[in-house]
Amino acid sequence: MTSVRFLKEALLLGTLAVAGAGCASYSRQALPVREPLARGDLAAAESFLVDKKPGGDGLPYLMELGLVLRYQEKYVDSNQVFESAENLVDALYTKSISKEVLSLLSSDETIPYDGEMWERALINYYRALNYIDLGNYDGALVECRKLNHKLGVYADDFEDPPTYRNDAFALYLTAILYEVGGETNDAWVSLRLADQAYRHYEEAYGVPTPPSLQRDLIRLARQQGYTDEEERLMERFPDAQAPSTADLARRAEIVLFWEEGFIPAKIQEEATIPILKDAKDQDGDRGLWAVSLRDRYYHPRPYKKKELAYLLRFALPAYPPPTNADRPGWAQLGNGTTTMRSEVVEDLSAIARAGLDDRMGGILLKSILRALSKYAVTAGLEKEGGQVAGRVFNFLTAANEKADTRSWITLPKAIQVVRLLVEPGTHDLTLDCYGPTGRLVESVTFEDVTVEAGEVRFLSHRTF
Repeated sequence: MTSVRFLKEALLLGTLAVAGAGCASYSRQALPVREPLARGDLAAAESFLVDKKPGGDGLPYLMELGLVLRYQEKYVDSNQVFESAENLVDALYTKSISKEVLSLLSSDETIPYDGEMWERALINYYRALNYIDLGNYDGALVECRKLNHKLGVYADDFEDPPTYRNDAFALYLTAILYEVGGETNDAWVSLRLADQAYRHYEEAYGVPTPPSLQRDLIRLARQQGYTDEEERLMERFPDAQAPSTADLARRAEIVLFWEEGFIPAKIQEEATIPILKDAKDQDGDRGLWAVSLRDRYYHPRPYKKKELAYLLRFALPAYPPPTNADRPGWAQLGNGTTTMRSEVVEDLSAIARAGLDDRMGGILLKSILRALSKYAVTAGLEKEGGQVAGRVFNFLTAANEKADTRSWITLPKAIQVVRLLVEPGTHDLTLDCYGPTGRLVESVTFEDVTVEAGEVRFLSHRTF
């Protein structure tokens, strides 16, 4: 009776695994949302997400919907969705052991997705932008503080520091908001932290300290009376021409966030390796699993027997190789009198690729453990129900092996900032957006932008 029960339960697990993981990957389900976005039909993009709910109604869906609502200027609705996403992240922070065990017989997509560190941070970033557009700068500052605090908590989970351990751009935005609120000391501290973070960004992602941040550092050091620090900063940044505090008070500043393109979507890379009977024989005490995936894939071995012992299949998430199109472009904002060029402050494509590289060792280990678990069930089935039962389970679970390609695919590939000093009054501003090759991609006009002396006005634009 026990043998029959084992046979039925094992085959049922294999069948459920295929049923649960046999559908298309998240990337394939969700990528169609980019089509209406690319043609500017934001309402159609929202309808696609609400109707199709690619990947279910979990975190990826909430992140995609929150961003699409923001681009429709539905800032309150967007923040409500992002709040649900943030609450879900907090709830998923403690992982379920039972769900981890289930993933050992199916795929990682059976576990609710709790987001990459940088994705969690961007939830709060976009909530901050929504508050800015609603005129609630205090609310925006709260989101920035939460973002910076959470990244410190998440980083503590790693034995080795991850590449993305704090967000330089979030710290920079925090400094701008502090200064807008008149909190100069806090702005100075955040600027110093942002500068330190950008030193790491330059090494990890090729994004140096933005020139506008350099100017802010020199200006605030001068304003705070830190003469020695001002001299050190001017030596570090000889090209930075910081405006005076009096000039800023007399004029006004336009701060524009430009988001361009799409972040790369994860793909699946896979390898299927037949383990033959004589492979087990030749490995002796080392057993079937002493034959590594890498060695078997790149260095095939000759075997005498041809009978299949086990079909080993790995599926791992990956990003497509970077191309020139992945590089950030540039933009310029002007009012007919003054023009400023954009500065890259966040290269999300580079952050995403580095983040996956950081986690790949753990993903590969999880794949090996999953293969071991499936092999243990296969061996038990062969013992209890015969070779045919074992083969059926092996083929079922090999067919269901699927990489976890879930990610936030409506994000831009990069975020850039333009900071333009203008005279108080009303301005028509033109933003010219160029691709990596220098081709003009889009030109957009912001009409009747009114600013008062000493005011900082925030704008944003997304180029798909």
